[in-house]
Amino acid sequence: MKKPPKKRAQVVTNWNDLIPGDRVRVVSGNGTYYIDETGERQYLVDRGVYIVYNKTHNGLQVYGENGGGYSFLYMGPEMRSTLCDDLFRAPHKLIKLRARSLS
Repeated sequence: MKKPPKKRAQVVTNWNDLIPGDRVRVVSGNGTYYIDETGERQYLVDRGVYIVYNKTHNGLQVYGENGGGYSFLYMGPEMRSTLCDDLFRAPHKLIKLRARSLS
């Protein structure tokens, strides 16, 4: 007998559908970054699993699942920072995870 196919991870296409309490995974290589002296991008948000705490007009307030602290995940259009020439705000790539069971 064949095993049923595994469910693939759901990439979040509309972040406004997320509600407080949802678990999301931040994929590395995406999000807010700065360009260092060698021209390479240095990303500012750690990858990992976060729990949505609140939504704002341009992103998500989240906290780390394993005590990683609070973070802000920018989800608006990519733009250069007004404070620093080498800093760019870019949307994060998120994968929605299943809710944890309490048992």
